[in-house]
Amino acid sequence: MAFMPVGSGGAEAALPILDGMPVVVLSGAPEERGTAYGLAVGQMIRDNLNGFWEEAEAKGMDKMATAAQAVSLSSSMPEHMITEIRAMAAASDVDFGELLAMNMFGSSVRSHDGCTILVAVGSGSVTGNTLASKTRDANCPNVLLVVEPIDGRHGFIAVAGAGDWGISFGLNDAGLSDGNNWVPVPEFYEGGWDENPLNRHVLEMCSTVDEAIELVRSVDKYGGTSVMVADKNSAAFIEAVSSCYQTQDGEDTVWQEITDGVAVHTNHYTLPPFFNWVVNEEFGYFWVPSVSRMDRAYELLSESGNVVTVQDLVSFTRDVDDYGNSQPWEIIERHLDEMPWGTWGFGWPGFSICNIRTVAAGVFEIDSENPSIMSVMWTAINNPGYTPYFPLHNGLMKRPGELVETLSAYVNGIVWKAASLLREGTFETWVELAPVLTEWESGAFEKNAEAEAIAAEAIADGDTGGAVSALTESDTVLGLEAYEFILELSL
Repeated sequence: MAFMPVGSGGAEAALPILDGMPVVVLSGAPEERGTAYGLAVGQMIRDNLNGFWEEAEAKGMDKMATAAQAVSLSSSMPEHMITEIRAMAAASDVDFGELLAMNMFGSSVRSHDGCTILVAVGSGSVTGNTLASKTRDANCPNVLLVVEPIDGRHGFIAVAGAGDWGISFGLNDAGLSDGNNWVPVPEFYEGGWDENPLNRHVLEMCSTVDEAIELVRSVDKYGGTSVMVADKNSAAFIEAVSSCYQTQDGEDTVWQEITDGVAVHTNHYTLPPFFNWVVNEEFGYFWVPSVSRMDRAYELLSESGNVVTVQDLVSFTRDVDDYGNSQPWEIIERHLDEMPWGTWGFGWPGFSICNIRTVAAGVFEIDSENPSIMSVMWTAINNPGYTPYFPLHNGLMKRPGELVETLSAYVNGIVWKAASLLREGTFETWVELAPVLTEWESGAFEKNAEAEAIAAEAIADGDTGGAVSALTESDTVLGLEAYEFILELSL
C-alpha cells in the first residue's frame, strides 16, 4: 500500500529539504571522536545550533554572554566531554562556546520537550526480559551514535540530536538502557549536568540500575529530569530537581525502582517530596499534555492485562488517542483531588503519546541470559507513526565498522526525507499507516527471533563471534529492508 501526501495530485513530489539520521561511529581518543562527529554531520550540527539560538534569543538570552558563561563553567564537566565538543566544533566550523552552551543549557532553552516512557519487569513482561520504551518529542534531525568503549567507560548505541554530546536514549554494552523525561522547574543550577549529557554519563559509567541511581544522586543537576534506566533485573525512574534545591535530607534526587510489573513516566513529578512541592509550593507545574499521556499509557497497559511484549510497546508509541485534544479542562477535572487548580500548566498540544512533535522512538529488551550481547534497541528513526522499527543489538558494538558500512544508505538523509513526506499527509494517513507498519514489523520480529535463536545457540557453544555475526547480519538486513519499505510507502 502506498500513500500520497496531500497536494501532490498523484504526481511525483520533490522530497523536503531535511537531513536524515546518519550512523556516526565515535572511536579513538576524545579529540578523534569529536572530529569524526563534526566531519560526519557538520551541516546538521550547524542547522541544529542555529535553531537553538533562535529559541534562546526568543527567550531574551544573549548569544555571546551565554556562550561565555558556558565556557566559564566548562571545568564542571568531565575533560573528555569538553575535549570532544571542542573538536566537534572545530570540525563542523561552529564556535566552541556556542556549541558548549547548547550542550549545557539545552533544557532551559528547549523546554516543553514531551516524551512518554514505559517499563515492564518480571511478571509485566511476557518473556520475563526487562522491557522499556521512550518516544522523543523534541528537536531534530537526529543521529544514531555508535560509541566504542574507552578508558573504563562503556560503549553504547544511542539516538541524539545533531551536535549533542549527550543522548536522548540508548543502550550500552553491559545491557543497561536509559532515556529521560524533561520535567519543569523554576530555576536552573549552572554548572550542573543537563538532561541529555547526564543520560550519556549514565551509559558511559554504569552497568546496573543501582549504579545509575547512585551516579545521578552524586552529581549536580542543571534542570529537572526523570532518568529512566533498565537492566536485566529491574528498572527505575530517577527524579531530580535542579541542584539549587534540596529536600530536608539534603538530597536533590529521589527514585522509584520497579522490580516487578509495569510503570509509566511522562513530564511531571510523581514522587514525594517533589510532587508535594508542585502542589504546595508552586514548584513547576503539572503539564496537561503530560498527565494526558500518562493516563493513556496506563490505560493501554491495563487493556493488555499489565503484561506486555516488545510489539505491544511499539504499538503504544504509535498511539494517537486524544491527538490534538481541544478539551484540556476535562483532563484537569479528572485529577483535581490530587492536583488542585493553580498547579497546572498548558503548552503545545502533545496530548497523545504519538504526536506532531515526536521525532524518534526506541523500545528496549534487556536479555536476561546474555545482556551484554543480545540486548536490543528497536529504533524508529523518525516519528513511529509513519516509520517502521528495526533492531540494533548491543553485540553489534563489537563490530561498529560493519554497522556503518552496511547502513550507509541512511547517511544521505533519504530515509528521513521519505518519512517526512509521509508526515505531510493528513491525520487519517497516520491512522491508516499503523496496521501497514505493524504488518511489516511482524515479519521483522520473526526474522529477529530466528537470528536471536542462532546467536543464543552459538553463545551456548562458546562461539561469541558467531553470535555477533548472526546478529550483525540480521540487524543490518532488517535496517536496509526498513529503508526500502519507507521508500515504497512514500511513492
